[in-house]
Amino acid sequence: MLEGGTGTLIAFEGTDGAGKSTATARLRESLEAQGIETLLVTKWVHEIPANDGLADHARRLNKLIYGRPRAVSAALGERHWFYALAAWYHLVDDHIIRPALKDGITVISDNSHFKTVARYAVGGDLSARFCLEALSGLTPADHTFFLDIAPKIALERKGKFSTVEAGRTGNTVEHFLGYQNAVAEELRAMSYKRGWTRLDTGRLDREATVQFIVEHLRARRTLNAR
Repeated sequence: MLEGGTGTLIAFEGTDGAGKSTATARLRESLEAQGIETLLVTKWVHEIPANDGLADHARRLNKLIYGRPRAVSAALGERHWFYALAAWYHLVDDHIIRPALKDGITVISDNSHFKTVARYAVGGDLSARFCLEALSGLTPADHTFFLDIAPKIALERKGKFSTVEAGRTGNTVEHFLGYQNAVAEELRAMSYKRGWTRLDTGRLDREATVQFIVEHLRARRTLNAR
């Protein structure tokens, strides 16, 4: 909970195909049905109330990062894009997440920064420590759920993958599995160190995952209806 506010920040971590998007959307539906006002933050959320100029800047920054051509991405290198991502995370935190928390809204994030940190730690020259220091000012989550899944099972559910999801190492199943396993190990280490709540989403179906999360939050008296 943000100091001076009454809202709660719930974050989700996990590799590609772990079920974050589905779980966060279902969780939001469940909480809203209970009369709990929520805001779902994804990498595509960039609307900033009462500030059209800043909202336009957020849209352009989002497009610059997530819609960049591959050749441009390669030419500028990892450090450039990490700093762009850090700017994006801080913008969302300062102008979307924090105001919502101050208004007593429950914020659900499926685009928490730790997966980005794990990717850079695995795939490039930037260490996890360097990345975490650059992102250290972000609002800490009140609850973090780590959706852990074997990449092989994730791929069976997804059916296909992008070169980004293979760490730009290649386009074979082996490239995807190798990269995702490495990212998963980074996230597991972070989960152990930071005390995240781990769920094996390879064994739990979607409804069971959301039910567990709701019960977990309710047991900790996190959920407050309007």
